[in-house]
Amino acid sequence: MGKKLNYVWLHSVDFLHAFSPVTYDSVPIALPLLREFQKYIKRNRKKARALKRKVHSSKSIQQACTPYLINHTPLKKKGGSILVRAEMASPVLEKKSVIPMVFLAHKRSEYKKALANPRLRPLYYLPKIKEKAIPSNEQVKVLQRIKTITSSPDTPPFLKTNAFKRWIQIQVITLMKNLRRMHTLFDKHTITTTFYGSTLNRHGGFVTSFAQTRRAKTINYQHGLLGDIGHLPSNADLHLVWGPSHVNYLVSNGVPKKKVKIATPVFVRSGRAKVSARKHKKKQILVAMQPLGKGFNRRMIRRIEGAAKGIENRLQLNIKLHPDHHQKSFRRWTKGKSTTVYPHGSIPLNQLIQEADLVITPYSTVGYEAMLVGKPVVFYTKKKQLYFVKGPLKRATSRASLHTIFLSVLANKVTTNRLKVPSDNNPTKNTPASFLL
Repeated sequence: MGKKLNYVWLHSVDFLHAFSPVTYDSVPIALPLLREFQKYIKRNRKKARALKRKVHSSKSIQQACTPYLINHTPLKKKGGSILVRAEMASPVLEKKSVIPMVFLAHKRSEYKKALANPRLRPLYYLPKIKEKAIPSNEQVKVLQRIKTITSSPDTPPFLKTNAFKRWIQIQVITLMKNLRRMHTLFDKHTITTTFYGSTLNRHGGFVTSFAQTRRAKTINYQHGLLGDIGHLPSNADLHLVWGPSHVNYLVSNGVPKKKVKIATPVFVRSGRAKVSARKHKKKQILVAMQPLGKGFNRRMIRRIEGAAKGIENRLQLNIKLHPDHHQKSFRRWTKGKSTTVYPHGSIPLNQLIQEADLVITPYSTVGYEAMLVGKPVVFYTKKKQLYFVKGPLKRATSRASLHTIFLSVLANKVTTNRLKVPSDNNPTKNTPASFLL
């Protein structure tokens, strides 16, 4: 049941098995580093694939990773504070008057934005938190243990290369610094719950792991479309998702149903400002980019612009960048006179969606948001199915297929994808904040 182990997950399980016994300040180091390790695998995919070419496993991802999750039972304490990722504050602020909250920013831009909102107090910026004084020999022991593991004949070859040894030493030293900072924060505030958009990435992974070793309850609120990388294994005590299709995805991948609840969708990175749609003479094509690498994104933009040749005087291509993107490269790649690049936050996303006659995206939450309001969406992907889309996927990746779709938009005859579970479009009245009580 659930997705089986491909080469990325086979190496991931090796990593968890080898390094989960290593702890610092009572926190196993492997799980907080899992997502970064998977990025390391992708950067070294040629060697990683070769080492697992003939390896097979019948286990699902969740099943294979469960032995390495932190086994804990949250304490049911009265009072205490909820630690909230600063950029995830909007779904829970309605309860701030009745529940003490502590806000933590991990990035400088996130901290500056949070500073402008006086409701986000007390507010901390992770790199500026004073590190807890933990005997230095504890760090030495961890690094020595890692050295022993990476030299052992029982350790898989991928975890013994010089490149990996350098990578893990840098990662673990940074992780230990952050754990010392978390210890200081937990000493200063009685934190009984954490609320994060990811409990596995490099920000939420160590926060969640530290909290669980202190028997705090950990909540993951869905912040994007689900996938095996970044969302599995399920390690939070409670997963709040946007609708039934998302529940079905997690449960079908082995996540216990009792740990998954539906909460009102709040698209944190999109902004919900009230906007009035502007009138346009040209048909508006919204292209929502994803952080899928320079080569992929450059090729995608050039194919879309190429598909619009000959009809560009009737189309406007609006390239909406992901929050992690820098606009300089994208402005260099775009050549069309009818192409506009919008950095994240430069214009309300819901305005771009409202004005769009078509949305094109590889796998962005923007596509899901657009489907919820009935906008035509075409996916730029080779995948034949997506878990929240009904039936075969309407997709296009070639200039010819994109050109055909553009012509159908101009003729007002575009057909589009539909939600697999119609009730996704009828969200529950249970807000994310209601699950904090």
